Amino acid sequence: MPRIVGRRNVHELYSPKSRVDVFPDADFRFLTHVAANIARAFAGVHQYGHVVGDVNHGNLLVGADGTVMLIDCDSFQIGTGTNAFTCDVGIPLFTAPELHGSTFRGLVRTTNHDCFGLAVLLFHLLYMGRHPFAGRYTGHGEMQIEKAISEYRFAYGPDRAANSMERPPNTIPLETMGSSIAQLFIKAFGRTGVNGTRPDAKTWVEALEKLKSSLRGCSWASRHHYPRELAACPWCAVEVQTGARLFGQRITPGGRTGAVDLATLWNAILSIPDPGADPALPSERPWHPPQGVEMPNVYKNFLLKVVTIGLWPMVSAEKRASIEKEYSETKMKWENTLDQWKRKASKEIFDKNLKALESIHVELVELPNEHRRQIAKLHAEREIRQRQQYLDRFRIDRAKIRGIGEGRSAMLASYGIETADDIQTVRIMRIPGFGEALTAELMQWRQGHERNFRFNPHEPVHQRDIDVVNREFEVRRQNLLLLLQRGPDVLRQLGQEINEARSRLMPMLEEAWTAFKIAKAHHEEL
Repeated sequence: MPRIVGRRNVHELYSPKSRVDVFPDADFRFLTHVAANIARAFAGVHQYGHVVGDVNHGNLLVGADGTVMLIDCDSFQIGTGTNAFTCDVGIPLFTAPELHGSTFRGLVRTTNHDCFGLAVLLFHLLYMGRHPFAGRYTGHGEMQIEKAISEYRFAYGPDRAANSMERPPNTIPLETMGSSIAQLFIKAFGRTGVNGTRPDAKTWVEALEKLKSSLRGCSWASRHHYPRELAACPWCAVEVQTGARLFGQRITPGGRTGAVDLATLWNAILSIPDPGADPALPSERPWHPPQGVEMPNVYKNFLLKVVTIGLWPMVSAEKRASIEKEYSETKMKWENTLDQWKRKASKEIFDKNLKALESIHVELVELPNEHRRQIAKLHAEREIRQRQQYLDRFRIDRAKIRGIGEGRSAMLASYGIETADDIQTVRIMRIPGFGEALTAELMQWRQGHERNFRFNPHEPVHQRDIDVVNREFEVRRQNLLLLLQRGPDVLRQLGQEINEARSRLMPMLEEAWTAFKIAKAHHEEL
């Protein structure tokens, strides 16, 4: 057998907290590459009539090149064509729903059973370590993952509300990876999958390769890649919501902008002439009907109504409807044209852009001071950071904590709680199924490790933490500078567009206002 060296458990790749340390160069492209390779490994086993059987995160090892190796192969179900040497073990979190409650000993499994466990592994990789059946149960009582699996309660599926499930907070929707990937997961985790229709390994390989080819880079963080059809980067949103890094260190997205004279740049922006004050609108000026247009005499018609009231109708129903329709249409046209003016021809548009550039300028001027404050904060918080780094060594899924088995450990991970440092009473109590007793057990375990922590006042701030701050500020500086450097061209173009819009829209406003005034007069005559 080949000797396995330089490889890590797949759990250390799909868990964001361990990924940034164990796979610091991994981006989302790497995760999709590994996911496809895992599917290839399963396809290879299935091709020869064998079944992995005991699918779990402990029998897959990943190399720095993204290749994977299967271990614990002695537990595979081996088929000889006439006989099957069964796999007599299994992990409930990766076991197909129809097998829950069954005895594994002597049970002949199928590749369709494997395909459920494969889909769970792939979901972990694509959805940042979350288990597909770990969600917030909105019904009564506790819903452990094992039970959710047996009852087909896919926490991210389209029928999750009907199953009284919600996906955990700070997670991405199923549709983030595109409709093709979403549909494969729905088929893998739905009730119809029991009939042998779960996507097989080869189908997953093809879909994952398509996903990888569709990824585009994020303009803010170089290790963020996401499907091209999405309007915005989902990883940036998760990082903002959680404060956690998902992929290694944040890297500068482009070349350095170098030294820039902010004063000169800002003076260049201020030198761009504005389009001038807004001209008076037709509704703000005295109005006279066009020559040849006779306007109704409202006072005369009112007296006529008083004299003839009760004798005969002044206006037929058909004419009344016509006048009301004309009034409604001309009013709508005036309001729509006025809205176009405000969006395209008002000086307010220019002023808003100038004000936004002014905020960017102020932020850039203040950025060095803010950077110094952040570095000083790192030094002031050395003890806090040393404690965090120490507590992060102790993973919940490797610990023996009373009442916390594999299912509850996976549930905690789905809520972003993986190590002793993550354990806080408020965070734990928000998780369904974790009451005071389990929270106390977790807090006691954390406090036990915390008592062994010793602050080293001579240990400097970790260079990695300083590098993170430096990189984040450099990314921020470059993006702000790019926006400011585009400022003169943006304002110049905007001024030209506003003047062109004024020339084009003012006659339309005049026409719409005149039509509305005439229609309004006839409407008031009714």
